[in-house]
Amino acid sequence: MAAKAYRLLVLFLVFYGTCYPQMQTVRINCETPNGYVRQLLLGFTDDNTATDGVDYGYDGPCVDNFPDDLNWIIEDNRYVIQGVGAFDNTKQYPLGIFLQNSGSINISLLSIENFNNPINLFIYDAILDSYTQINNQDYSTTLNNGNYLDRFYLTFYNPNENLGLNNVQELDLIIKYIKSSREIIINSNNNYLINNIKLFDLLGKELLSENLNTSNKIRIPSNTINSKSVIIHINTDYGQTRKVLIIH
Repeated sequence: MAAKAYRLLVLFLVFYGTCYPQMQTVRINCETPNGYVRQLLLGFTDDNTATDGVDYGYDGPCVDNFPDDLNWIIEDNRYVIQGVGAFDNTKQYPLGIFLQNSGSINISLLSIENFNNPINLFIYDAILDSYTQINNQDYSTTLNNGNYLDRFYLTFYNPNENLGLNNVQELDLIIKYIKSSREIIINSNNNYLINNIKLFDLLGKELLSENLNTSNKIRIPSNTINSKSVIIHINTDYGQTRKVLIIH
């Protein structure tokens, strides 16, 4: 019991920054569909005392049982406090979203502490391959109920900026769902050569993948797609685009 009480005390002190007053920390908030706000802490140890794995005295497990929640994912378990090694802007830290209710979530930056130079923070969506900077604005999205793992990450670097991919979603493509015929229609106004199309559900499960190599209007029947919303990835000879479609 004494050892457990000591670990809880250390976690408390790390969380409020009194044990390591110069520890570099990042705190984020997540407002879930039921209006509850979860706060998460990420702390960096300059001497690499902590790691990306589970470290007693640095990582605080999630002991709550909320219907909607956001947690760090460390070795497949849920945490609200994560201690890691020295700050490295190439690292990505997995986030798990757990929803019993469908609706909007908003992830915002609460504070950045003890950094000598400014840092950028992004929410990375691995399904959309999108980076949303949260330094000055919230990350907002609408999700169906379910558990979202291996999709969302906190990161500090957007590689698309250097690759010139920030505007890949502005390709001149018409992408729409036709309810009467239950088809997804893709039409290229500029005759882009469409190489590949993939469909995913919002949890990241691949529903369809087709290699096409065509610039014609494409019709995809949705009769066999058991999902109310899909993420469609389109690869062309000019670039890539992604779109979320609601289908019925």
